Amino acid sequence: MDIAASPATVWGIVSDLRRTPEWSPECRRVVVLRRAGSIQPGTQLLGINRLRFAVWPTRSVVTEVSPEQRIAWNVRTSGATWSYELEPTPTGTRLVERRDGGTGMPTVAATFTRFLLGGVSGHSAELEDHIEVSLLRIKSLAEKE
Repeated sequence: MDIAASPATVWGIVSDLRRTPEWSPECRRVVVLRRAGSIQPGTQLLGINRLRFAVWPTRSVVTEVSPEQRIAWNVRTSGATWSYELEPTPTGTRLVERRDGGTGMPTVAATFTRFLLGGVSGHSAELEDHIEVSLLRIKSLAEKE
């Protein structure tokens, strides 16, 4: 997604993971646990998600922080790793959001997903659609700043 805002502006938005509910169709709250200064690898996060009638917590750990370039975190609850990658462009920033499903979902998460979120493959497809929504919302936020 090309955004008409500087990498510093876009980074200021996506690196503050507490703001995720502003753009995510599913995340309702992110709490930074055991925070020592700025978010860095090892920072733990508690997420509260909601989709239709289902509400559930997630536990994540930040795995990578390269200012104005990349931030990534692993959702321990599901095994997925999410990331944002920023690249300067002549007109602003190219932002890419990725979700790597990992090598396997824990049994409890798979069961929850099957019964309450429409199944693993269905919810995975839904999450891919959510990426486009999130990027459009981040674009809107960044271009207003």
